[in-house]
Amino acid sequence: MKHLIATLLLLFVIGFSSAALAADVQIFTTEKGIKVWLVEEKNLPIISMSFAWQGGVENDAEDKQGLCRIAAAMLTKGAGQDDENAFQKKMQENAISIGFTAQRDTIYGQFRSLKDTLPIAKDMLRASLYNPRFDEDSLTRLKAETSSSLKRYQSDPDWMLSRLMMSETFSGHPYSKRSMGTLATINAITRDDLKNWHKRLSRDQLIVSITGDITKVEASKILDDLFGDLPQRTELPAVLEAEIKGKQQVFIVNYNGPQSSMQLIWPGIKRSDKDWYAAQVMNYILGGGSFSSRLMSEVREKRGLTYGISSGMALFDHAATYNIQASFKNENAGEVLALVKKEIARIRDTEVSANELKAAKDYLIGAYGLSLTSTSQVAAHYLELQRQKLSVNDQQESEAALKSVTADDVQRVARRILKDEDMAAYFVGQPKGVTPTKALPSIE
Repeated sequence: MKHLIATLLLLFVIGFSSAALAADVQIFTTEKGIKVWLVEEKNLPIISMSFAWQGGVENDAEDKQGLCRIAAAMLTKGAGQDDENAFQKKMQENAISIGFTAQRDTIYGQFRSLKDTLPIAKDMLRASLYNPRFDEDSLTRLKAETSSSLKRYQSDPDWMLSRLMMSETFSGHPYSKRSMGTLATINAITRDDLKNWHKRLSRDQLIVSITGDITKVEASKILDDLFGDLPQRTELPAVLEAEIKGKQQVFIVNYNGPQSSMQLIWPGIKRSDKDWYAAQVMNYILGGGSFSSRLMSEVREKRGLTYGISSGMALFDHAATYNIQASFKNENAGEVLALVKKEIARIRDTEVSANELKAAKDYLIGAYGLSLTSTSQVAAHYLELQRQKLSVNDQQESEAALKSVTADDVQRVARRILKDEDMAAYFVGQPKGVTPTKALPSIE
């Protein structure tokens, strides 16, 4: 039996049939109001489900930052009659995967089960939703692990840079809160805090995507059994659109080491923006295309100034940023920054070549399908389409939109996003040739 389970577990990560991807997604609401997107796939005896609640770590109280992440993790550290060890052992023995994570804007859940063990898996997920134990010993251990990670990360320049960027870019907004918390706020979290947090999990904030060997009738019954007894609604604090702060500033945290880490940030654009696809092509050419990108070619390949440099869009429900990130020897900082600014000016001021344009569009179109090769990936994908209020036919629509992007579109969106007056620069290290407008203390 163990060998059979091990074999079937491989199906969680290997090929998902192209027929299923082409099939119609069934969109419906169950009797108890659960919103569902379903893709039936009869070739694999697996059910994968992704689900999410609106509202994430930005709703943590100032003095309890880190609560959302701690509480989400605690949902599978013992539930019902099973303590943490028994719960984890039961999942392992029955090839079941249940997990919860908290991010900005969202609490995510994921579930995978073989068809044969679905009844056991469903009971375990239901127990974690309605009867998490929140045992003191498990909470104490998780808080200690989190505190230990925080202490270790305080010597990681890239982690410090991320903390710095979120704190300054979103100063005064809930996004500036620290998702992992601080040593003080983690220590302040209690079992009562977890119980109060648990009340946030309601039906009105829930969306679900399910994929695999399950029919609409079966899915409706299971989902109502799982989620139908949650509170009908919960009230969350309103989160306003975030203003991107720090423009025209250079922030440096002095850190004693041979290297510096850098992030350059501009206000970005949302997924629903008409220029989204042009921005994706522009980004691929500038820094998102790994070794195919201009930044990698100019900074690493030609001059050997960094092991890696990249760019990309960071999306939140109430903000978007465009980022360029790299790390390098302290003495190379000024030269790297000058080269990046030169490439930014070039993509703004000169049309990209026909070959660059074609390569970017071909890659982005092809990469979409390659990311959907397992039941869990498909379930997560359709969940995100729901979250972002996109069409079920997003793959086809994205392909058509990407094909229509012109060199003029790329240049226009580069001018729109990459404005000199909108840039903020963040460094951790001792970057030579870079003058700070604001020096900051070390990051807790």
